[in-house]
Amino acid sequence: MMHLQGHVRILGEGGAASIKTGTGDPTQGLKMLPYAKDTTKIGTENLRGLNTVHSTATIPQDKLGAAGSPYKHMGMPGDITMDVWIDDKGTPARMSQAIGETTMDIDFLKFGASRTVVAPPTADTADMTEQFKKMKRGEAA
Repeated sequence: MMHLQGHVRILGEGGAASIKTGTGDPTQGLKMLPYAKDTTKIGTENLRGLNTVHSTATIPQDKLGAAGSPYKHMGMPGDITMDVWIDDKGTPARMSQAIGETTMDIDFLKFGASRTVVAPPTADTADMTEQFKKMKRGEAA
């Protein structure tokens, strides 16, 4: 299993510019939920002090449409397993996506607010392009 911690570059040589659709919006993954099959409510959970409902679903790769463009550019194989935690206000609190042996978790802390983003120091980043190419070819990462 590949575990990603810190800041990684996962979009290949072209970087984010290689994605032809999407807005860089961290909620982009939620837009795949209409394609979900096998949706199951896991239960209620307290997440960072919020009461949430945790559900899981599978999104078949062939049903992703334009929402799957970033994953195709990364060469990610297979269906996507997505877990989502929704708070009492109906707002996503967390999203976890598993594609192959790679899992990406996003916590949604605040909606409707802007924030200045500062690039991390180079020493805290890694280029994952070759690892994803190996995954695409079915080799060990």
